[in-house]
Amino acid sequence: MADKVMIIGYGSTGKYVLDMLTRLPELRDCRYTIVSRTAKEEAEKRINLTLVSAGIFGLYPKVTYIACDINDTEGLSRILAFEEPDVIAYTGRYMKGFKYGEFSYPNHMGYGVWTPMAAVLAWKVMKAVSRSQVNARVINTSYGDAVSPLLAARGLAPYTSAGNLNHLIPRIARAYEALSGEPAGSADVTFAGSHYANTYISKEGTAKGSPYLLNIRGSKDISDEAVFKKCAIPTASGQDRNIMIASDVVMLVRLLLDKSGAEHKIHAPGPFGYIGGYPLLFKNGEMKVDETCFTLDEMRAVNESSLRCDGIDKLDENGIHFTKEAVDKMKAVFGIDYPKTVALEDCERFAAQIAETIGAFMRPPTEIKITPCELRKLQMVELDILLELDRVCRQNHISYFLCGGTLLGAVRHGGFIPWDDDVDVAFSAVTTSGFARCSGRRRILPDTFCRHGKQTGITAGIMARSVGLAPNISAPDRSI
Repeated sequence: MADKVMIIGYGSTGKYVLDMLTRLPELRDCRYTIVSRTAKEEAEKRINLTLVSAGIFGLYPKVTYIACDINDTEGLSRILAFEEPDVIAYTGRYMKGFKYGEFSYPNHMGYGVWTPMAAVLAWKVMKAVSRSQVNARVINTSYGDAVSPLLAARGLAPYTSAGNLNHLIPRIARAYEALSGEPAGSADVTFAGSHYANTYISKEGTAKGSPYLLNIRGSKDISDEAVFKKCAIPTASGQDRNIMIASDVVMLVRLLLDKSGAEHKIHAPGPFGYIGGYPLLFKNGEMKVDETCFTLDEMRAVNESSLRCDGIDKLDENGIHFTKEAVDKMKAVFGIDYPKTVALEDCERFAAQIAETIGAFMRPPTEIKITPCELRKLQMVELDILLELDRVCRQNHISYFLCGGTLLGAVRHGGFIPWDDDVDVAFSAVTTSGFARCSGRRRILPDTFCRHGKQTGITAGIMARSVGLAPNISAPDRSI
């Protein structure tokens, strides 16, 4: 009987996964079902490309597409019960196009702050699997270091997750090759640690204080520090990066369906609902944690400590417990009031709040790119401008009032709307002309201010350097 694989979510990761699976000769008889909210006509156009490409390799897999919103847990459970997949790969994402790391790393914050967003759809998938009563093993791609143990506390853990730690292993093997002269494939790498360690070793060549366990079996003894420095290699950003996690998923699917009796090693986050990432051994489709170099207790202890670097103090049946540093950072950078604890049931509501704020920073490429930290600096400059305007108007008995987003921010947020990048004030027709005459006949404003337009107001010429932006980016003049 043919093995059946279901891919839930058909964004870039899901597409990469299907592309790769359908080109594997050992899975030529496998049947694939794709479930996504994408309209069937549009999805099948992309699937047809996959089928033609597989045919070039002499492979003609069976692929079925079913349109279903993952939020429809009942509908998804019925599909699962009917299809009875052996392996399920969840590759969806709560917020399309949002790469958590592109906001975390530049702002020096842990990835764990995004756990409410990462958990929403994974939880719904696992509830649908439970209701369907299918005996399928689930691979989760949504921040498995934290999401898997969070769901495990409710008895809904995926079989394993994919990504994160496993992306570091090839870097370590190549670094060992460069330093030892031995082929990368000859190095037996064993690593235990969370997403935070993977991020900073990959980007900066250092674990940056995150606990980890590393053993490299080769003929030469090379320090961790030397190896890590070689791991910091540049890679493409955006959706292109999803080819890495798609490769993880494909390897896990292969190992779960393999019945050859051969033993294979891989690294993955969240196996059996454990916190963080672990070395794993697969044989005849069964998985176990590799304790050849380190005990499970040692690895779990390191991962729990490492996850705190990512901003999560602990995960239990009560939800996600954030560190004080993570709570303070989200307030300072994004203006979001993070509670100390977010229950699993509250993740969807809180994720919507996060998405509303973050969405404002995901600007089209034609607009000025500005990080949240840079935006906050700009807001502080604009606050100084507003205070100076207020001083001048009070001194000269000129009335004005807040309007637009500035007024809304004052009422709703007690300050700026977190994503607002200007200040909105208004004058009546009489006070506008009065302010124009006043500012024109004597220097009542600092040199950083200048008149602009047809007596409509004043502008502060704010260049990038004055607010600490990158030298090649300038902020537009801000009218008040």
